[in-house]
Amino acid sequence: MAGKVFAYIVHAGGVADDSALELANAARQIQPDAAPIAIVTGSGAGLDAVCNELSASFAEVWKFDAEALAYPNAEVIRPLLTAVLPDGAILLLPHNTFGMDLGPGLSIK
Repeated sequence: MAGKVFAYIVHAGGVADDSALELANAARQIQPDAAPIAIVTGSGAGLDAVCNELSASFAEVWKFDAEALAYPNAEVIRPLLTAVLPDGAILLLPHNTFGMDLGPGLSIK
């Protein structure tokens, strides 16, 4: 899976953040021959709605559904991403407070 481009998608109320399409386009610019993969975390029916919405823009959608992920907490999500992302993968994050909280610690791992 080396060379895969992933995008962490922020969502609320069953709707993906506007940054989802921006991240999909950025992934295609970074590696035009690679199909971007969305990563979505959360819990409940809204999570399924977001995953269905993203399937139109991403080749794959990786859904992580757990009660502990219901609220986006970088301290909880960071170890999950560290465990599931393959070596050499690129992960795109939205430029918001959550992305700025998650990114630096994740890059160290």
